[in-house]
Amino acid sequence: MLEATAALAKKVRLTPETRLLALNAPEDYLATWRAAGFVVSLAPISESDTYGAVHIFVRDQAEAQAALTSAMAALQPGGVFWMMWPKK
Repeated sequence: MLEATAALAKKVRLTPETRLLALNAPEDYLATWRAAGFVVSLAPISESDTYGAVHIFVRDQAEAQAALTSAMAALQPGGVFWMMWPKK
């Protein structure tokens, strides 16, 4: 695993065994995790799918509110949730 990816994984509390759901993620974000051996899903959220980590990318408050309920429903108990938005 690249040093920068390892540092980011530690910060966001990911291990290669963690199932990660990334919603609205940019392609380079997905490519970074996949190249490091992480399993990243973009699959539609169903009631039976749960993940050890959920990362959502939003541009504004409306997008955050729209995604929050389904993202939290997909998160396993004790899982890690991150919401990212662009810096202004």
